[in-house]
Amino acid sequence: MTNKIISILGVLLWLTLMPFILFLLVRDLYSVLFLTSDELYVGYSFGLIPFLFVCVLFSFVGVLSLLTNREQQLKSFLVRRFNKNVPLILIALTIFIGLISKPFLVEHLLHNGYELEETVEASRPWYFDKDIYVKPRI
Repeated sequence: MTNKIISILGVLLWLTLMPFILFLLVRDLYSVLFLTSDELYVGYSFGLIPFLFVCVLFSFVGVLSLLTNREQQLKSFLVRRFNKNVPLILIALTIFIGLISKPFLVEHLLHNGYELEETVEASRPWYFDKDIYVKPRI
């Protein structure tokens, strides 16, 4: 019983933190795409969006199975597809969004009159570098 309570509390903590981080990343990406502010942040961290989305989705299903006190039964062909395709799709989306789209986002900002103000270097190995672009005042 205590293991179940600890598991539920851990997953609930995960489900409150991860959507918040996901929201911050999506908000920054939205700001860059639609130029909604005068100071924009561009980095490779946008590649984490699909990974965090799938983690939150799987955690939500896990919480439902814990609360209903039974396992989620999937058909064997679905399990095979999830085990093979989801990691491959996540890797492809992470590489595409993180590595390939950053130069396009930077070009989009430069084309619309933004200038590079500074590059914030990663202070720790698990942080990402990010570039800060500002729109000059005329």
